[in-house]
Amino acid sequence: MGNRVKLANYLYWGGLAVLIASLPLSKFTMSVSQMMLGLAWLLMGDYKNRINHFLNNKTAVAITAIFIIHVAGLIHTSNFDYALKDLRIKVPLLILPFMFASFPKPTEKFFRTLILLFSASVTVATTISFWRFIQDNIADYRELSPFISHIRFALLVCLAAFLMYYEAWRAPRPWLKATFLIIAFWLTAMLFVLQSATSLIIFFATAFVVVVHLGMARISALFRLILFFLILLPVVWGTWESVKIFRSFVDIPPYSLDTLEKRTASGNKYYHDTTSYWIENGRHAGLYLCPKELRREWNSRSSINFDSTDRKGQKISFTIIRYLTSIEKRKDSAGVASLSPSDIQNIENGIANHDYLTDSRFKTMINKISMGYYQYMWKKESKGSSLMQRIELWKTSLKLIKGNFWFGTGTGDLPDEFAKTLASNHSGLAGSGLRSHNQFLSIASALGISGLVIFIVALIFILIHKKRWLDYQALVAYCIVVFSMFNEDTIETQAGVTFFTFFITFFFILKPNPADKGNHSDETCVES
Repeated sequence: MGNRVKLANYLYWGGLAVLIASLPLSKFTMSVSQMMLGLAWLLMGDYKNRINHFLNNKTAVAITAIFIIHVAGLIHTSNFDYALKDLRIKVPLLILPFMFASFPKPTEKFFRTLILLFSASVTVATTISFWRFIQDNIADYRELSPFISHIRFALLVCLAAFLMYYEAWRAPRPWLKATFLIIAFWLTAMLFVLQSATSLIIFFATAFVVVVHLGMARISALFRLILFFLILLPVVWGTWESVKIFRSFVDIPPYSLDTLEKRTASGNKYYHDTTSYWIENGRHAGLYLCPKELRREWNSRSSINFDSTDRKGQKISFTIIRYLTSIEKRKDSAGVASLSPSDIQNIENGIANHDYLTDSRFKTMINKISMGYYQYMWKKESKGSSLMQRIELWKTSLKLIKGNFWFGTGTGDLPDEFAKTLASNHSGLAGSGLRSHNQFLSIASALGISGLVIFIVALIFILIHKKRWLDYQALVAYCIVVFSMFNEDTIETQAGVTFFTFFITFFFILKPNPADKGNHSDETCVES
């Protein structure tokens, strides 16, 4: 019996350590760690008491309720194949709260070790990302996440940064404070390198919540005011710069079509098309366009045919036109002939704007958003911008909710109904398989307003139960996870639901709580 308990302890502590270190680095070891935790639970025995501990843990029950409402959505669903697949994806909502509520809690020292291990693994992953950034001309920032999805990685970086600021604040020795602060600054800087608008917004929104709420109770008014302005100033600067960049993108210098040259240097006719093409860096991409010369000259310089696609799957003819416009060259044989070998390689790699290689990541991000907005407002085309795609998907979700107000489409029918609605709206996203990209809209679409109310009540209860909003680490984890739901279908994918469930259970169930000493929920695993 003693050996079994000892093995269970090793598997439990080892599984936790492997799991938290694997989050930014390896899906394989993440799966292995979960098997270790499952085996540890089985070896610990005393199942009846452990089930009772779960049922008595109100936070765990609240998380599990999110899974239960999806089960209830089976009552009026017709696509049971997808419904069962969806429930399999959401199994962590059932398993992790059940396991963590019935596991002994770690000691405060070990819990802090796990946090430091998580932050160290995120720091290693960001170092690899930065190395890729300085070694390669990566135009698509998603490629900077080497092991997991870009958005998930950026959120992990965001959380690790906040945890390191906290460790720097509480560290007893100056050298430790300096070390943790340097890591925190590094992780914060990497959020800008990763160019994730979602994570940057979440970072500043979470910082605002932390300063306004925790600061009210724990720091002086002067220090609170200083922190407030340290957060406010970057937001004001970012907003001001965004407006300037947007205006420079769409403000086209005045010109008259009558004064534009009609022939190329070779005597071929120019087309000046201001309706079929878009704006690039404040210039019409369709001006000074000679497709005949473009095709001939490009095919003589590149192994990728003019009528084919670049390495990102985009029509390379459009990539060429955009790239030439970005460097203020005409779209003719002379323009292509002026391109350097590195320019040719950039175009083949799908880099459509030379400025993406030289501008700051922030300016590039705003320029891409500006282009997406312009295309959406002008041609109702959303495929070129993730932001405009989300707007299109949110509008579709609201239409679905209106038609299935109280109980939604059912757990299994949402993808089919979403696809039908996109098709009926003649959306460019029809057939894409995309959904709400907003967890609250996704819940309301599938389970109706009744399901949404239960979901929101569960989220609020998790935060207010035992006043966990006063815990800095729990609060920042909660904010990052919940804020991500406004821009992502967080619990609709395996990675997303694991991200949500693990950090909520880790900080709200597994974290030692001195106020509850003596209860099972605060037991520590004893050595045998």
